[in-house]
Amino acid sequence: MFNKNLKYYRLKKQMTKKELASLIGVTPMAITYYENGKRKPDMNTIQALAKALDIRVSDFLRYRNENLHFEHGKFRNM
Repeated sequence: MFNKNLKYYRLKKQMTKKELASLIGVTPMAITYYENGKRKPDMNTIQALAKALDIRVSDFLRYRNENLHFEHGKFRNM
């Protein structure tokens, strides 16, 4: 759930992994691992992600349809 929401909000803000990573002080690969569910960020990182994305920490816990696929360009067209 967290990983899908992280990607959703990042793409909604039209941010690249590199941009988000530089805002919170991690590598773009760390963002990739978080979005793929291969790693879990600690609470400080989660709070930094929420602040960078201008959302509440609880927004990462919202249920999303697991069949949704997010692509960077799709949010730009909206």
